[in-house]
Amino acid sequence: MKLSLCPMIAIVCILFVGFIGIVSFTQQVEAHPIRVAYKHTDVNCHGEDSMLGYIICRVFTVTTSTVLEDHPRKNSTFHWHRTYRTDEYDSVDRYYADCGYCQSS
Repeated sequence: MKLSLCPMIAIVCILFVGFIGIVSFTQQVEAHPIRVAYKHTDVNCHGEDSMLGYIICRVFTVTTSTVLEDHPRKNSTFHWHRTYRTDEYDSVDRYYADCGYCQSS
């Protein structure tokens, strides 16, 4: 079937106006921010030496993360999240009887 250009443009315009009308009635809410908290812990692993006391066997970093929502969620049709990242740094010393116990876990 051949359609002329005028009816095709009219159909597209009607569909576009209908889409705009439906979208305008949907609820849109800006989401509450989400905070991702990273904790970086530098671990100084010490092993006991009979002559020198404790010596540094290994140094490594353990990184953990937690996702925290700043406000409770609300039900909505559209829900976008803004993500914020925070970093926290810490250091800890671990003492063991032997350097073989120094592990990154």
